[in-house]
Amino acid sequence: MSPDHWVLFDGDCSLCRTLATLLARSAPSSLSFSPWQTFVTDATLSRGLSAELKERPADVLRVWDGQVLLEGRAAWAMLIAKTPSLKSLGWLAQRLGLEDQTATIVMKTAGALKRFCARCGKRI
Repeated sequence: MSPDHWVLFDGDCSLCRTLATLLARSAPSSLSFSPWQTFVTDATLSRGLSAELKERPADVLRVWDGQVLLEGRAAWAMLIAKTPSLKSLGWLAQRLGLEDQTATIVMKTAGALKRFCARCGKRI
């Protein structure tokens, strides 16, 4: 059975790979995780994704459902809503009226961590 959504991350970033591995452990079977670099080169997996979209850089979290590509904040919001280990963030955001802001905060925090990781030059 194929997944409903592909969660696509930067396979060259050790932090991204680590986070994807941790999230995949508690993610529902409807989500599958793949490095962006691998996904866009596999004609079967990326069927329906335009050549223009395939050329985008790998440094953004994306979610692909076979028709729509969510990127950045929208991808984080969807992942927070569907992943049990992240549901507490969604619940907290809803209680505080910050649903969209929570995805933004998570996205910016992940981006900052990734930039720090890239600058240190070490592999996690």
